[in-house]
Amino acid sequence: MLKIFRTNHLVSGFLLIFYAALIRSAVFILHPIEAVPDNSGVLSQLLYQFTQTNGWVPDLISLGIIFINALIINYLVAQNFLAQEINLFPGLFYIIVASCVPDFLGLSALHLANTFLIIGCFSIFEIYNKPSPAKYIFNAGLLIGISTLFNLSYGVFFVWVLIAINTLQTLKFKNFFVALSGFALPWIYTFLYYYWNGILGVLMENHLQNQFKFLTFGSGIKFFDFIPMSILILLGIVVLTGYNNHILKKKFEIKKKISLIYWMFFFGLLFLLTGTAALPEQLIVFTVPVGILLSLSFTKMTPPFDGLYHILLLFIVMLMHYLTLLGVI
Repeated sequence: MLKIFRTNHLVSGFLLIFYAALIRSAVFILHPIEAVPDNSGVLSQLLYQFTQTNGWVPDLISLGIIFINALIINYLVAQNFLAQEINLFPGLFYIIVASCVPDFLGLSALHLANTFLIIGCFSIFEIYNKPSPAKYIFNAGLLIGISTLFNLSYGVFFVWVLIAINTLQTLKFKNFFVALSGFALPWIYTFLYYYWNGILGVLMENHLQNQFKFLTFGSGIKFFDFIPMSILILLGIVVLTGYNNHILKKKFEIKKKISLIYWMFFFGLLFLLTGTAALPEQLIVFTVPVGILLSLSFTKMTPPFDGLYHILLLFIVMLMHYLTLLGVI
């Protein structure tokens, strides 16, 4: 199966949606009850008003978001030559990671926030050695700002943008102001809309005060609640230990960009400290960096080991879905 995606054919790219449907099949067969997340942002709550959180519609929308994110990630990795060969592994392993925990299967605002985070990476990577990077810096700040409308805690990635600017360019005051202007723009329009309609208090209470907390963790979490999260934790450890292997014999530019993917992972940890307690759903923030970095590891593997590890991972993920949703664990 994995051999199909070791190419960069257009047809194989569209097969990713069937792969995503396969690995997420438990949600379509068992139809678990999904609660509305209490830490949703302005745009995500607007979405939930139209789609609800239970039934075929939100499940299909979630599937579509994962598929689109996978296609964007494939293009991002290929355009910036992050992997040693161009294939569909980045999108494929993003789908696996974005589906590896049963709580990831629902229509979560974090999947949508990740969409804008991924698109923002294009602007970030474009600023390398550009004589006039202002438009790319502004776009990066703007996209991170939009992601905070889905979940306010994604604001931590604005600091990641600043680190990226300093890594790929020079963090001058002008660049900082341009990035801040882009980041603030979505919220300026949001404040104006709520103020114009006389509901500014709703914005402050529901979307600002109740979202941003620090060092807040859920209570009543039992040991068995961590079992479904164990796959993601293990994959995170794998990609962290593979840093030297990922940057070995790479051009200086590519080394910097891969390092920024690792920075994204570490800012995911900061995200966990600043958001409301909603584990394990909050772990969705790690799916983009872990998916990309895991694909780099599998790209370097030789057959048949890559296929065997992939089948084993796919089996474990799907087994975890059914055991969890059936109430076995």
